[in-house]
Amino acid sequence: MTSPDIEIRPRPRVLIVDDDEAFAADIAMVVGREAEVRCLVDPDEALALYRQGWPDAVLLDIEFPDHDGLEVLQEMQASDVSIPVVMLTSHTGIPLVVAAMRSGAVNFVAKAQSPPEVVQETVRHALRQADATRRLSYLQDRLDDIKGTGHTQVLGESEASARLREDLELAARADLDVLLLGETGTGKELAARWIHQNSRRGPGPFVAEDLCSIPETLLSSALFGHEKGAFTGAVSRRIGAFEASRAGTLMLDEIGEIPVTMQSSLLRVLQNRQIHRLGADPSTNITCDVRVIAATHQDLEALVASGDFREDLFYRLKVLTVRIPPLRERREDIPPLVLHFLEKHKVATGSGVETIDDAAMAALQDYHWPGNIRDLEHSLQEALIRARGRVLERGLVDRILGHGPAADDPEPDDNEVFPTYHEARQRTMTRWQREYLLEALRRSENVVNQAARAVGISPNSFRNMMRKLGIARQGDTSG
Repeated sequence: MTSPDIEIRPRPRVLIVDDDEAFAADIAMVVGREAEVRCLVDPDEALALYRQGWPDAVLLDIEFPDHDGLEVLQEMQASDVSIPVVMLTSHTGIPLVVAAMRSGAVNFVAKAQSPPEVVQETVRHALRQADATRRLSYLQDRLDDIKGTGHTQVLGESEASARLREDLELAARADLDVLLLGETGTGKELAARWIHQNSRRGPGPFVAEDLCSIPETLLSSALFGHEKGAFTGAVSRRIGAFEASRAGTLMLDEIGEIPVTMQSSLLRVLQNRQIHRLGADPSTNITCDVRVIAATHQDLEALVASGDFREDLFYRLKVLTVRIPPLRERREDIPPLVLHFLEKHKVATGSGVETIDDAAMAALQDYHWPGNIRDLEHSLQEALIRARGRVLERGLVDRILGHGPAADDPEPDDNEVFPTYHEARQRTMTRWQREYLLEALRRSENVVNQAARAVGISPNSFRNMMRKLGIARQGDTSG
């Protein structure tokens, strides 16, 4: 969730997850001098608290009776990489340290060799590092937003891309609300940024809120803000997304996920451009000159028909509609996108790849790309990491795309880095999750809510997993 203000808590929150309660109590006593501390012995409970964004830092044991600490770490990092995790262990060893660092740990503490004061200093360092990273990211985002750097590009020379550029130029010229429609991974946020940067609002802020990722209980606060003491945990005033994007653009991503209970409030704000912070004086309204760009991969008309989306809100949002075509409808754009992503990720991946052979490019153009541009980018990142030599070749591309003999039974390559147990397990688990969700969708005739109920998880969690795994479907319906 992007927000132009940084919330500062009076005391940082540190979560200690360890089944050695005596050790955890000793550490908590020392760390608690400077931070609010919670000790948990159950990793599942800790994961739930982590996903709520409670801790500012975590001390996580690597060994539990029924859990692998590295797997818990990986799940935490998949949820939010901005919260630093320090691993605790009774055993040291280079492979274990390397595995923990590869999984996202910021540091490693050996229990027997580290008195509480040393652990406390490690926590201080992790908190300082996380705070510096957040502030740098915040300042960079704000600098780009304020300057309107125009870094967002619409790549491609296909007819579909040409029509998209025309629509985006029209949207940039007209200072009206916009509805972006497109499958997952087609680049809706990039399109929204392009509209913003090329409009009269370009010098103002661009704020993006993913409505799918915000708990319903916090949605009003995220959009409209709150005053100190408005509810339990409101330790300071918070500026909401509408107020933060004044004189600029607010993107409401996944607008189809907004709860029915919030739709009337959003409609009222869109009509009068006035917001009311939670806990504020009832007579106090704040005028927000904001352009709203809403985006969704769902069929809003179907949601209106099912009663899950207000008809008046739908028509209020679709003042100007722009459809982002899926990658399979503009295969001519794949070569320039490939070259762009190879150059973009070359340094970060440490790759020596300088070009791609014709057969590999043809394979990329022939692929159906269910996750669209995001799917293509992630696949090329993996290719850069795995590639050996200066040319990206067809065999490696086939393996990554999951077709051809090399994908089913790859020959061992002595020059390729052999994955750790946890890396290999994670890859296998990802493939299984993808196949499982696709089968659930097939059995439910592509109705997400029905598929989610069948597998026993919430529709929001199901859609989040789909997004993470690059799964897209035609005509997403709620059912």
